[in-house]
Amino acid sequence: MTSEYANARLGDRQDMMRKIVVKHDRFNQAYGGIERFHRPVKDGVHDTGSLGVLIGDSRTGKTFAAKQYVKGFPQSVGAEGMIFPVVRADMPAEGGAAAILHAIAESLGLSVTSRMNNTAVFAAIKRALLRSGTELLILDESEQFAKTDRTGVLTYVKDLLRKLVDIGTLNVLCIGLQSTYDALAGDPRLVGRGLLPYTRLIPYEWKSSQDKMQFRALCNAFDEMLPFNDRSHLGSSEMAARLHHVSEGNIGRLHDIIYFAGCAALNEGSDALEMTHFAEAYESRRPYGSPFNPFVHDLAAAPLAPAPAGRLDKVNASIFGKKRSAPDVFAKH
Repeated sequence: MTSEYANARLGDRQDMMRKIVVKHDRFNQAYGGIERFHRPVKDGVHDTGSLGVLIGDSRTGKTFAAKQYVKGFPQSVGAEGMIFPVVRADMPAEGGAAAILHAIAESLGLSVTSRMNNTAVFAAIKRALLRSGTELLILDESEQFAKTDRTGVLTYVKDLLRKLVDIGTLNVLCIGLQSTYDALAGDPRLVGRGLLPYTRLIPYEWKSSQDKMQFRALCNAFDEMLPFNDRSHLGSSEMAARLHHVSEGNIGRLHDIIYFAGCAALNEGSDALEMTHFAEAYESRRPYGSPFNPFVHDLAAAPLAPAPAGRLDKVNASIFGKKRSAPDVFAKH
């Protein structure tokens, strides 16, 4: 099958590969979770007064799903100004409580200055949320305020989240790594505001027959969108197993290795991505000191790698002295 872009300029084909987007099942899980948290009844009204969490390993598609969800609720002009039904704010890596407030304010189109104290900025945020008819406030990269070395900031943010939810006209969703859930689930005041519904995104597991099938389908979907004359058969059992080894089932890493192999194929003028292109792309990206290259060597000889730090194989948090395990779907428990 020939891609309609196979004869485009090299720079354009490279850009196409970089921007490939596949709405896979993990995306559907994340998007559906946000949707149910926002509006638990289809064609019903938006929910209010709840704090929720969307967690997952880095680059499992959390932010992409959130951005796509925001696009489904475009801004409009109301009688008192702009209407922002769903707002997404990126949490800053530095700056403390003031920086967090300013990030939320900016997402609402507010102009705040460093001379305004935190109380004044929050008051402005509250007025804007009410005036803008905001139904869902999404705080992305929330692990930034959940870092163990920022205890003072976390204490402030817990109070901030409680005050935001208590406005009573919207829900607040925190998106981040496992540490986000762990930090919030241990506070009974936050759990008491909606029972902390959450969803978890995990990478595809090759040992799971269902995950293997879905991962191969994902590889095929990427293959269909590549700007080459011929298919690269990325979803074949042999190639998909190698791609899974490199990506560890993480869609972001899968996209990366396909993109860099595609660059090698473009440089060679190839009609498709071949094993040699992946071998070349991985050679400078394999773990330092490891001679193993899955696109050159037999996978049976692959070294056993430890689970990545922060991997969400199991999620537990202490609440009232008990353990809670995160399910795979958004559900109030």
